[in-house]
Amino acid sequence: MSGIEFVLDTNFILGLLQQNDRVMEIVANRNILAGSCAVSAITRMELLGFPGITVYEEQLIRERLAELRYAPLTREIENIVITIRRIRKIKLPDAIIAGTAYFHNAELLTLDRQLSSVASNLKQFLD
Repeated sequence: MSGIEFVLDTNFILGLLQQNDRVMEIVANRNILAGSCAVSAITRMELLGFPGITVYEEQLIRERLAELRYAPLTREIENIVITIRRIRKIKLPDAIIAGTAYFHNAELLTLDRQLSSVASNLKQFLD
């Protein structure tokens, strides 16, 4: 077991950084701790590769990411992503994030309803 309970989507991390009420409520109500959370490789790339990111924003993002666990893209995750893309119409970055959560048997935390729906239904397709 990886010890990863949650995989955080890009928009969820942005919500944390902006102290979005909905995100902060989820974190507080579920007593979510940084050590039990991970980010996928794609989330890291999306956050740090944002055009026009300021030096301050990059520093803040890097500090927050350092508090979380990193879930690299592996061959096993790639195979899950391939299956997800074959069975669902979903963008590749979203499939990678969902596949990462599935691989780690972790809950995906996202504000994207479509991605949340895909992630919550993966077990019926992949098990």
